Formats: sequence, C-alpha cells, structure tokens
Amino acid sequence: FFPCFTGILSGANRASSLRDPASAIPRGTLGAITLSFCVYVSFLILWAAVGEREYLTMEHGQLDELIYPSVKAAQIGIVLSSLGQALQCVVVAPRLLASIAADGMLRPMRSLARLTGGEPKLALGATYLVGAMCVLIGSLNAVAPLLSMCFLTCYSMMNLNCCLLGLLKDPHWRPRFRYFHWAVGLVGFVLCTSIMFVIDWRYALGAWLLTLLVLALVVRTNAQTDWGSALVGLRFQLAMRSLTGIDIKAHLDENWRPQLLLLYHLREEESHGSRRGSSAAAGWGEAEPPAEPSSSSLGDLVRGDVGHTHERMFSVAAQLRHGSGLVIAAAVVPGASADSLRAVALAEAERARMDSLMGRMGVRGFCKTILARTLLEGKLGAIQWAGLGPLVPNTLLMGWPWWWRDEPEKYVPELVSTINAATIHEKTLLLCHRLSSFPGADEELSGFIDVWWIIRDGGLMLLMA
Repeated sequence: FFPCFTGILSGANRASSLRDPASAIPRGTLGAITLSFCVYVSFLILWAAVGEREYLTMEHGQLDELIYPSVKAAQIGIVLSSLGQALQCVVVAPRLLASIAADGMLRPMRSLARLTGGEPKLALGATYLVGAMCVLIGSLNAVAPLLSMCFLTCYSMMNLNCCLLGLLKDPHWRPRFRYFHWAVGLVGFVLCTSIMFVIDWRYALGAWLLTLLVLALVVRTNAQTDWGSALVGLRFQLAMRSLTGIDIKAHLDENWRPQLLLLYHLREEESHGSRRGSSAAAGWGEAEPPAEPSSSSLGDLVRGDVGHTHERMFSVAAQLRHGSGLVIAAAVVPGASADSLRAVALAEAERARMDSLMGRMGVRGFCKTILARTLLEGKLGAIQWAGLGPLVPNTLLMGWPWWWRDEPEKYVPELVSTINAATIHEKTLLLCHRLSSFPGADEELSGFIDVWWIIRDGGLMLLMA
C-alpha cells in the first residue's frame, strides 16, 4: 500500500493557503486519486501485455533492462524523489501536529503548539525525532508496513467519522458531494481495517491499541472544544431511538420498578428550623431530633443535617432504586419568578450543587430546580412535567411536613392537594417521617420486615419491600 496513496490529505493540510478550500480540496483530491490510479493500473496492464511469464514472476529487477541510461541514474532519481516527499512531510506534518496540540485534546502535547517566529519549531523537532527513529531501523521493508499502518489508521478513522456523522445526521455535517452516503464511509472503514490486518496483523493490532489509548486520553481529558463529538452524538441517537421504541404501557405493566421523583422545598430546614423548638416544647412529637456531627461517610452525612435535606432524601432514593431505575430530583423555589435573571442564576447554582452532591453520593439521575410563585404550584408542576417518554417517574418521594402544626390551615391543604395530584396521575406516594432515623446506605441492619400485601394492588407493596 505504501507509498501509493500517501498524498490524499495534502490538499486538506494546505486548506489555509487555498482561496476556496470547499471546492478545491475535493476536486484536487479526487483528481489526484484518479490520475494516480490510472498510472498504476496502466503499468500493470502494459507489463502484462508485453512481458513473458518468467519475466513477470521475477522477485525483482524487472525495470533494470528498461531504465535509461543506467540503474544508478534511476536510483539517484528515486533518492531525490524520496527527499522531495520527505521535505513535503516536514513542511506539513509540524503544522498539523501543532494544530492538534493547540486544540488541547491531548495535554502532554500542549507544549508543541508554541510558535517561534510564526513557525512550529518544537513540533518540527518532534517530527524530526520520529522520522530519525524510523530511519535508524535501517530496513525499508520493516518501515513500510509501519507507515502503512499509520496511513491506514488515519484513513479508517476518517471513514468512520464520515459514516457516523452521516448516520447521525449531525447539523454540522454538510458535505457538498451530492453522492455521499454514510454506507460509503462504513465500507471504507472496513476495507482499511481489513488491509491493515492483511499486511501484518501484529502491526495492525499495535496500531489499534495505540489508537484506543489516544481515544482514552482524549475522553479522560474532557477538553472543551468548538466542535461536537461523534461519540456523544451516537449516544444521543441511541438514547432517542431507545426511548421512542419502548411501549410505555408494556414497560410500566410488565417491567415495573421504582422510578423516583424526589420532591422537596429548597432550604426547608432553614425556613422551618426556627419552629422546631416550639414544636418539641408543645409535645407535638413532630420535631426532628437534633443533628449529630457529620463526617465524609454517607451514613454520617445523612444523619448530620437538619430537616428533609438533600443528603437524606438522596440516601433514601439511592436505597429504594438499588442501583437501577430513574431518579429525578426536583427542588422547588417558591416566591421566585422564571423571568428574573437573579432567580434563574441562583436556581442554576443550586442545580449544579445538587448534581455534584448526587455524584458524590453515587446517585445516578437528573436534577432540576423549579421556580414557582408558591410551593404547591411548584410541586404540582413537577408531578405533571417530570420525565420523558417511558422515563416518567411512577413514585413520588417526599418528606413528612413535620412543621404542619405551625400553620395547619396552610400546610394541611397543601399536603392533601399533593396527595390528590399523585393519585390522579397514578403515582405511588412515599412520605418519609423522621428522616434522621433512617439508616445510611453503608449501615448493616438486622431484624424483621413486616410486609402488608394488599391483594388488589398488583403486588406494589411487595415490589417496594
């Protein structure tokens, strides 16, 4: 394969020097490929037409009788041609390497992006070192398969990207070539990969391991770029097709599992904390026990806060879902307007805090802050809007309003309306009383669990237990 088609990317590498790259690159590249193909095929046809079998089956030396004026002159020409190709690579490769380093996708290469007098001299030095190591191998037959793997890996990745972008219908992917189809990219990827293993399976395996290592470094770096990722687009399309392909009724009837909507009043422990003392003094028994010192462990974190806080609710939700199912955490911010810039900024900051806390506690799900005029309005809105397609919560998880006796005329109707809304929307309602007494996820308990199975509930209580 090498070095028949090593200049396919020459036009793309010089895009900054072209007046109209969008039209010049495809025309020049396709024209060069066509011309090269015709030249190489014509050699084979002409030789086959005039050469005898013994001549054509020689291991080497077919050109010795045809070269004018001597073989030495041809060797000098080959050396000069190789030097010209090498100088071309020396001009193009450092700029390409510097551009890759400037993108910040690979942190170890960032220093190569530095320009000295407008020239990427550090990248040029790195290119020289790589080329010198290949020369020191001392055998063209050993170097050629290695270079072929480099080119074929590059071409296979380009074909795979074109295939994925065409298949995902990415809005940024708008090829002007009217006959392009994503299947062409897929065929090109398969052919390039197959040729790699046909040439030398050991080199091919090493090239793919190196490619996967570079991909892992890019993903781990998580650098912010101006372009999207084909992997993210692929995940998005798979998620969309999975969601639209699920029969919601069959999913809910035959594959029931707790899909939780964790609903609470933002900063309710601060809003009602001043009333805890009066509630306990009156002997109502609704006050939460005093907080204990917290630590980094999940159990201590759960016990170390006041009221129905993020940590306690997330701990209960994590234990109920048992590593599967959906969790949507919705924090209602009453008295806030959705058209207020300050309120939206505070809500976004709280959402980021919730997301960080969910990740720290190992709860996989989504979080949202809801701006509403009243607490009840926010809760009813969350019950109606939360979820997407089959990913709709079927279980509502709330804390028991231990402050209800302070203003029963306000809090009792609010709780009753929430219960009615959950019933109308066919959602299971779980009210957690005295969350400070709930065990943490890292605590081992012993004893008995009494399951009261109501016959006509479809086994819901048994499933929850």
